[in-house]
Amino acid sequence: MITLKGDMLMKITKKRILLAVLGIIVITILSFITYFYVALSGNPIVKWQKKQVILRIYEDRYEEDFKVIRSHYDYKRGDYFYTLEPVENPQLKFNTSVYESTQRDLYAELRAEDVIRQAVEDALNGLLDPQSSTMNIYEEHNTLGGTETDVHKRLRENHYVISISRDVDLLDPGAVDAATMDMGQRIDTALGAAVGGLTLRVSVYDGDNYHFSDVDIR
Repeated sequence: MITLKGDMLMKITKKRILLAVLGIIVITILSFITYFYVALSGNPIVKWQKKQVILRIYEDRYEEDFKVIRSHYDYKRGDYFYTLEPVENPQLKFNTSVYESTQRDLYAELRAEDVIRQAVEDALNGLLDPQSSTMNIYEEHNTLGGTETDVHKRLRENHYVISISRDVDLLDPGAVDAATMDMGQRIDTALGAAVGGLTLRVSVYDGDNYHFSDVDIR
């Protein structure tokens, strides 16, 4: 009987040890899974906290309402990024982070670029067919104006580039220089705001080569 009880105790002890080992293995595996999830997807609590911060930054800066429509964690940069949409200007969506918003104001860039875009559309009304032409406007980042919110001051302090690509059926590659000069003059007349610098870049692809022409409007 004594031997039997000893065997039973030994079996119970072995079972407990086995369960403890299995528990440690499970905890270790779960820890690794949690670690890699947080490393790749970020901490959900921190993500929510920074979402509130980024909203407060822009709502205080512009006295406008914004909403976050997308968010993601960039594990390469170790930061949380949010796509913000201004409630009153939903077409001016931008993607930024808490840190980036202290260095560069993407909403301010879009507002300034939108002033130029409207002038270009007025100046070239009927010439830019969405099916055969594309247009991009961007603020060069090697100039001033990182977090300047005043649109007109930002325009005066920065250099902007208007990039237009035309279909070869609408613009003869040999006439790209003359067409660029003509469009540049139209844009200069239509743009009432003062701009630190403005370049028009037009390109045409003839099936084999790209033909470029640049003109400094201002």
